[in-house]
Amino acid sequence: MSSAPQDTIAVYAVTDQIVTLHSLEESRSCAASERQSFAMKSLESLSPSWLACDLGKGMLQSLDRLKQEDTQDESVKNAEVAIVSDFQEGNSLESLGSMHWPSEVTVVPIVCEAKNTGNASIAVLTQSDDAPPIAAQNIERVAIRNSALSKSERLTLRWLDSQGNRMPGESMDVFVPPGEQQIVQISMPESLEEKATEPLILELQGDDQPFDNRQFVYRGKQRKAKVWCVDSQKHDAKDSLWYFATSVPLSQPGLDVEWEVKDPGDGFPESNSNYPHWVIASGSIDQQWAQGLKPVIDQGAHILWVLDRLEDSDHAQHYEGVWKVWFPDDSIEISDGSQKKFHLLENIDMAHPVFAAFADPKFNDFTKIRFWNHRSIRGIEGDSWKVFVKFDDQEPALLERPLGKGKVTVLAAGWQPTESQLALSSKFVPILTSMFQQASPTRIVPQFFCGDAIPGVPAGRFESPGIFNDSDAGEFFAVNLARSESFTDPIDLEQFARFGISLDRKLVTDLKQEESSRKHQLAEQLESKQRGWWWILLTVILIAGLESIFSAVRSRTLRTQAASS
Repeated sequence: MSSAPQDTIAVYAVTDQIVTLHSLEESRSCAASERQSFAMKSLESLSPSWLACDLGKGMLQSLDRLKQEDTQDESVKNAEVAIVSDFQEGNSLESLGSMHWPSEVTVVPIVCEAKNTGNASIAVLTQSDDAPPIAAQNIERVAIRNSALSKSERLTLRWLDSQGNRMPGESMDVFVPPGEQQIVQISMPESLEEKATEPLILELQGDDQPFDNRQFVYRGKQRKAKVWCVDSQKHDAKDSLWYFATSVPLSQPGLDVEWEVKDPGDGFPESNSNYPHWVIASGSIDQQWAQGLKPVIDQGAHILWVLDRLEDSDHAQHYEGVWKVWFPDDSIEISDGSQKKFHLLENIDMAHPVFAAFADPKFNDFTKIRFWNHRSIRGIEGDSWKVFVKFDDQEPALLERPLGKGKVTVLAAGWQPTESQLALSSKFVPILTSMFQQASPTRIVPQFFCGDAIPGVPAGRFESPGIFNDSDAGEFFAVNLARSESFTDPIDLEQFARFGISLDRKLVTDLKQEESSRKHQLAEQLESKQRGWWWILLTVILIAGLESIFSAVRSRTLRTQAASS
């Protein structure tokens, strides 16, 4: 970039914030003839970083520096902002929308073109409270993005340990066409049980740009939790609730869940101070159990109360007595449902977290689940109870209500084969898993990116991706490159026009012409040298040819003289 000798030149580096390399004040303190050389010399201290770039924010901050000059904004009126960048998609410009860019400040883009274009990147998606039940298994959801300019479309995912060594288990081949993104599910390594609390690395292979091909993953320390199923074990196992409930695998990476079966006839364990976050209670629990569970629910526990058929003929009064312990103001009546060959589920609220996994039409067919018996609950009024599933006779099938910090969910039928086909359905495991996740949400380990503050370290931040050990807490930090840095395809510079910024491309044109002229001169010099070599080579060939002719003539003369003698 050319400048007049009297011009002051400031140089800034822009990442997630602006860094001064050479200030306007430093430039003014230099002799006019040295200002350009000192500005260029300041670039020697610059090196690539892992930090994300907010180009729009950097432009606004540079404008603020200009306005801070004590020349009544004359510096602004005569200013020029030259941006040297590859102008990739990941360089955000949105901050420019927060103010009007002054028309008198010229913006000159100097585009650095990459030698190799295209890039594929991966991102391990975070686990959340409303994630589908599949997140509870040893599976990670991974987003794979392939840029429009990429030359690769067949990619491979594989797991590495924290030291970068390959872990047991098959790799996953993925086909992602250029310009598209796919979300895939990849199983955790086979040795996860032995290394459940250790950080891992997910690596992408097949991409020509390796700088962002590793994702560092850490799901936190292994925790333990327990779940109660309060049900009588006197009946045949296959005719009980507990047999099917305890077969549902609730453990997940970072959380080991243990089932405990409690017999309601043994009474509520008052001395137990470590109560679970989730309890499945059969219809056989009595009012003593209800009284014992009430403070547990108040403190945040969730109860799934299953109204399965009791042997006692007066089971309706039994249910109503338990109900009154938890909700004394309700005026409800419970009886056996209408007699019919079987009942089906209707009016399922697919937006409810328990059924979110079935929202896709391919999975929301519940017509194969038949209920031979169910309970009829009358007197549910107002908004206190949320009914999110009904039977086909419009009786509530699944309903819930907050109690203190916890929740009571009522299922008006059993899931054992004598009551229904629910336990034998493929929907059973996801439904119970979702209910458990509502009661004991997955602990979300914070994600860290380059530039984020280091917890507990004042003014400290992560400068590079990797796995870092917090020895005091016995934890790890998995730090990744900001995803925007993987979006390397160049933007259309016309995007600046959205923010009212017109670009001065004269300098860019001059630079391109200068580069083209330089290349042309080099080509002419090379051609001139080649012509010189051609003449030398031709001279050598002529000399060699004359020498051959002279030798042939001399040899013939000698043979003639020998023959005549």
